[in-house]
Amino acid sequence: MPVAYEAQPLESVELVTQTDGGVIWSNWNFKFFSGGTSSVTTGVASNQIWAAWNNSITCATTNATTLTFPSNSIVWNAWNSQFTFTVSNLGRVKETDEQKQARLLQEQKWKAEREQADKDRKEAEAKAEALLLQNLNDIQKQQFKKHGFFKVHIGGKIYKVNRGVSRNIQLIEEKTDHDKVLRTYCAYPDGVPVGDVLLTQKLWLEANEAEFLRIANAS
Repeated sequence: MPVAYEAQPLESVELVTQTDGGVIWSNWNFKFFSGGTSSVTTGVASNQIWAAWNNSITCATTNATTLTFPSNSIVWNAWNSQFTFTVSNLGRVKETDEQKQARLLQEQKWKAEREQADKDRKEAEAKAEALLLQNLNDIQKQQFKKHGFFKVHIGGKIYKVNRGVSRNIQLIEEKTDHDKVLRTYCAYPDGVPVGDVLLTQKLWLEANEAEFLRIANAS
């Protein structure tokens, strides 16, 4: 039968600082004992802490063979007296010159790709907005440049097309000091510059308002 181990309550815990700066549990060995048939270990010197446990305690297997733990010179005694923790050991492994060169070349490649993609995006946005302005009347151009929206009048109704992509079209009722929003619509082509989105929405409303309202999400 396996040996049962118990620990008595510690009224107080005394920490012992060793000569090398380590801190151990001096009272552990004096309070700890084993149950079952194993002998009780008491009064062990504080610098032997877990070493005494490993060296003295045995356990029985199902075939009654007794196993003894390793010598105290290689177990928890070594842990208590020799363990150190150095933050610098957790740092990245030093790169070789070849690894550093490869990393720098890859980072330069990624940077160049990001810069080119950003340049292409800005050029596409500029072309799309120029095309949009070519298809707005003078009043709409003024509205868009000053306020970031333009209004489309269709059959007595007014749609405000705001700069943006999603949920940017509003059916409004013009008031003296503000526009009252009656409904908001969302329908747009995906993956194109904002100028192209706005022009598509404008032409769609003007060409087939009913189809736009059928497809768009409304709220």
